[in-house]
Amino acid sequence: MNRLERAIRELRGLTKKKHLNQEELRRTKEIMKELRKMSFSSEEISELSGRAWNPSTIRQYAASVKVESNIRDLAVKILGELIMKRVDT
Repeated sequence: MNRLERAIRELRGLTKKKHLNQEELRRTKEIMKELRKMSFSSEEISELSGRAWNPSTIRQYAASVKVESNIRDLAVKILGELIMKRVDT
């Protein structure tokens, strides 16, 4: 499993919880920053979280992140592959 898949899987797992403790909230912020660094927008990160997080909150948490634009293309490719796997099953 690559970095993107791990981040998305972990974010989705954390968003299923009704209440996050301090460590879980810290990790959620790290994941949001990691996804932002991969060129995901706040809106896209919100969608990945199942809308559990508001884009404006994500912007606050990931404001200091510098985007790595070359990772975006890889991320879109991987997401496309994941979607195709789900369609085939």
